[in-house]
Amino acid sequence: MREQYWDWYVNFKYKIEYLIAYKIRKDRLSDIYSAVLLLASAAGIASLSFWDSVPILWGAITLAAQVMQTIKPKIPSFRQGPALNYILQDLERYFLDVKSTWYNIDNMDDTEIQAFICEIDSKVESCEERFSGDLNFPIVKSCAKKAGKRYEEYFRYYFGIDVKGDS
Repeated sequence: MREQYWDWYVNFKYKIEYLIAYKIRKDRLSDIYSAVLLLASAAGIASLSFWDSVPILWGAITLAAQVMQTIKPKIPSFRQGPALNYILQDLERYFLDVKSTWYNIDNMDDTEIQAFICEIDSKVESCEERFSGDLNFPIVKSCAKKAGKRYEEYFRYYFGIDVKGDS
C-alpha cells in the first residue's frame, strides 16, 4: 500500500505542476490578447485624427477590436483563470496534507492509507466540480513537459531520487 501511496503522491504533484504550467500559459495568452485589443483600440482612437486618408483600414481595425472585445468572454482561457486560481489554491493545501502523511506513513496501516487517499481524491473531485463546472483543461504538450521537469526537480530535491514518466 505504501508503494501505491507513493505513486499517487507523485501523480498528485505532477497534476499540480501541470495546472501551474497551464495557468502560466493561459495568463500569457490572455496578456497577449489584451495587448492586441489595447493596440487596436489605440489605433482606432488615433485614426480619428486622419480618418479621411485611409478610412477602410481604420474601419477594419475598429471592427476587429470590437469583435475581439465581444467574443472575449466566450474564449475558454478567459473563463479558466478564476477556476484555476481556486483549484490550485485548494490542491496546494491538500498537497501539504499528502506530503505530511508521507512522512508519517509508517505509523499508518493499509486501511488508514486507503481512507486518506479516498478522502483527498474526494476533496479534489469536489473542488474541481465546484470551480471548473463545464470548463476543461486540455493536455498541452508544452505544459506537460514543464510539469514533468518541475515535479522531477521536486522529488530530486526533497527525496534525492529521480522520478520519470508521464504521470
